[in-house]
Amino acid sequence: MAAALAAQVPLPQVLSQMRTHYLRLVRRLLPFSRGPAVLAYGEALLPALRELQPVDAGLCLRLAWPQAGPPFDVSGRLSAPVALAYEAAVAQMVEQNRLAVIRDGKARPKEPPGAFASPEESWAGYAAIREAMEPRLGAAVVQLRTTGVSELDPAVACAATIELISRSLAQPPGLARTLLTNLLRS
Repeated sequence: MAAALAAQVPLPQVLSQMRTHYLRLVRRLLPFSRGPAVLAYGEALLPALRELQPVDAGLCLRLAWPQAGPPFDVSGRLSAPVALAYEAAVAQMVEQNRLAVIRDGKARPKEPPGAFASPEESWAGYAAIREAMEPRLGAAVVQLRTTGVSELDPAVACAATIELISRSLAQPPGLARTLLTNLLRS
């Protein structure tokens, strides 16, 4: 960013370049983020995916899944309220992680009980969601988080992505957080 500004690249172009890094940043921060930030990101991601679905299902996939393609600047592709909510959720995750690292030089406080689902609860929750979706979507559900996502029909895969994230968010908070973290991280 500093080099671009020094080269007098217009600020809107610099900001657009910076926004392409949001996805990489969020995906790296997810495993270290506290519950409210993860859930807020999921809640902001869902409307963004829904807006992209009818316009460009391929971008919908790229926004959700790292294996679907390179990151992009979502701001020009979404309505202003949805783009602002998405950016606010990204900022919340970054700020929450920054504060967790630097707050008074003390160790990060322990998460309250139920903040995460156990591996067994997480697997059972994902299996239940997958089993509910597979009769209609088949193997697409399993392929979403793999390199196979690029082989799927983007419209089907985007719809499956929206349903998977919606169903994950509908779970109790600890399970929702664990599912979203495991599904969306790099």
